[in-house]
Amino acid sequence: MKELQRGFDKWLDGVLESFNLETAAFCFNIYENAGDENYSVELTAFDKYDEYDADWNAGGAETYASRNDDNEYYFSLDAEWEECLKLIQTFIADYLEEGKYAEKLKKAEVVAYGFVDGDCDILYQKD
Repeated sequence: MKELQRGFDKWLDGVLESFNLETAAFCFNIYENAGDENYSVELTAFDKYDEYDADWNAGGAETYASRNDDNEYYFSLDAEWEECLKLIQTFIADYLEEGKYAEKLKKAEVVAYGFVDGDCDILYQKD
């Protein structure tokens, strides 16, 4: 798992290095794919966040999506989706603690994660 964490961190460093948009919220969308690299993650950013709207990250309202730059983190994991979700949650939490560009994420009101076709969970919320 350490190798997957290093790969995730390197990918996220690359995404955030030149990121300079004003952002109210970030969401890490997780996809289940067919084939050898059976999961992928993208970073999306939003200029609005509404804590009372459960679908704040739905409908293509993002102002940035790493997928538009063909920049997603692909990985293989022999596990069910629940384990993948927990793994990505751990990766993001670790990055928020020790990541090179963690402060860019923490400028937003929230950092969330979840499968693209499901609910998202808030992992970080600004005080």
